[in-house]
Amino acid sequence: MKQRDDVRKACMADVMRLCAREASARDRQGVRTCLKANFSKTSQACQTTLRNAAGERETQGSSSRPRSSDRSNTPEPKP
Repeated sequence: MKQRDDVRKACMADVMRLCAREASARDRQGVRTCLKANFSKTSQACQTTLRNAAGERETQGSSSRPRSSDRSNTPEPKP
């Protein structure tokens, strides 16, 4: 939750400037997509916060991702 609050604080002005339509529709996925598409146009603070948040998600998610040894050994069908 703190991560989301940090992103909100750092990126709110950018969201309103670049992704107003998605924000007014309360389309969270649309706002994420818009920020990704306009990343280079966002403020330095927003870019830094988004990078930090992505790094934290990677760190948290890596322990819950299945390893290749955990997956089924069924071969992929050939086209």
